[in-house]
This record gives sequence, structure tokens and C-alpha cells, in this order.
Amino acid sequence: MSTDNGTERTIVAAVDGSGTALQAVRWAAAEAAVRRWGLRILLSSASAPRTGLSAMEIVGGREWLYWNGEGVLSEAAAMARHVADGVEVTTELTADPVIDTLVERSARTPMIVVGSHGRGAVRRALLGSVSSAVTRQARCPVAVVHRESLFTVGEDGRPVVVGVDEEGTAVGCAFEEAALRGVGLRAVRCCDDDVGGFVLDGELQQFRADETRALDRQLDPWHRKYPDVALESEVMFGGPAQVLLERAGDAQLLVVGRHRWTGLVGTTMRSTRAAVLHRAHCPTLVVPEHVEPR
Repeated sequence: MSTDNGTERTIVAAVDGSGTALQAVRWAAAEAAVRRWGLRILLSSASAPRTGLSAMEIVGGREWLYWNGEGVLSEAAAMARHVADGVEVTTELTADPVIDTLVERSARTPMIVVGSHGRGAVRRALLGSVSSAVTRQARCPVAVVHRESLFTVGEDGRPVVVGVDEEGTAVGCAFEEAALRGVGLRAVRCCDDDVGGFVLDGELQQFRADETRALDRQLDPWHRKYPDVALESEVMFGGPAQVLLERAGDAQLLVVGRHRWTGLVGTTMRSTRAAVLHRAHCPTLVVPEHVEPR
């Protein structure tokens, strides 16, 4: 099951035995079904949790994964088949570090799905560190799913929301996701509140108009490609994380671009991404630079 360019048409979902990971599998199965892709469920018995845990906790967590690995995979596979009957589901238990494995697979798979946190101190560290590291390093889009995330895809009409940066990194993928689900797309450009402190009222209105035109120019080529997607666009003032979380409050998916962060702006963008990933109520899809819809 592969594309013409060699990329496999198989979503890779990482599990660790937690309820959050199972919810990620449920979402990945629904996504695979709507795309007619396969699903590969991966568990690493050599996952390395972040610092701050005792040696006993680390060893205990690894032993639990090793001895319970096949059972964890079987449960996850059964869940996936229940959600999306007809999707080809495969499993893999590896001894390789999970982050390195997922980053390596990201060159060959169109999407990776992980949970936001695991179960218990060790597994929260495992899955939390995995989602953070993989969204930074992967070469394909990465979906981060919370335990409370609703996993239905397109059934209830909730929109897809995309945060549009100056490069428009995530716009194409967001249009594709909305089209696959048969729902609308809400495109949001965030402008810092500080802008208001440097311009007069009339200039602020002109600034908003200029930003709106720039946003429309970014969206127009993709809207022509996906004309059936109902598009709502807006320019908002405020902190990027706060604005995106607010506008995605009724969404089934939030799509954001990944940046090559440097300096002060980089710090701001890193904190925005971290806040969105940990606080969004819906799954969040992080799209790397130069990734086009599949």
C-alpha cells in the first residue's frame, strides 16, 4: 500500500497502554477509513521517558511495556477494527527507541498519530515527551490526540480550523482535511495585541484590511482547488495560542504549521505550539514546512 513516490498509504499510531493512546488509535482508525489508507499500530518496549523520574520508575515502565506489549497491541488493534471495519490494521512491537523510530518512519508514512499523555507517571512522561519531540522532528504531519478528544470524523458537521501563518504552511492540508470530512474550514490569522499600541484607530483598521487581503491571497488558490469547502476567514487580535484555542472550541480538528524557530519569535512560536497541543479539546495536526496534501 504505497503512493507513486514511495510513501506508504499507512498511518502510524504510537501506543503505550494508556487510555489516551487508545483514543489516538480510535482517531487514527477513523482518519484511515475516510482516506482509505491502512493503519499500523506501533509500541516500543525501549521508550525513554523524560528526566525527572527515578531509576526504579524508568525500569518499571520499560518492564511493563515489554511484558504487556503484545496485549497492548492486540487491544489497540481490536479497537481500531471496531471503529473502522475494513481498514487494514497491522501491529509492531519494537525494541528501538520510540521517538527515533517514529521520526525515521515519518519519511515514509503520510501521517503519524500520538496521544498527548500516557497513563501513570512513567507513561505520561513517555507519551508526553513523544508527542513533543515528534511534532518538532517529523517529516510528515503529526496528529496529537487527547483522551477527551471526540474521534468522529465528519459526522457532526463541526469545522476544521487552521491557524494561518505568513508562509501559509498548513493551509493546503487543512483544506484537504475539511474536504475529506465534508465540513467547512475556518481560517484564522492571529495578530499580536501589541499592534494596537503602535497605530491610531484609522491605521488599525487599515492594518486589519491589509491582513485580511493577505489572508485571502493565501487561501484563494486552495479554495479554487477545493471549491466545495465552505470557507470562513478572519483576522483576530490577541495571543496566538489563546485565539486559536478559542476559535477551535467547536472544531473537530485544529491544523497548525510547524516553524523553524529561532530567537525571540521562535520562543513565542514554541510556547504557542506547546499551549495548543496541551490545551486543545480537539485533535491537533502539526504540519511541517513544505508538506503538500497527499
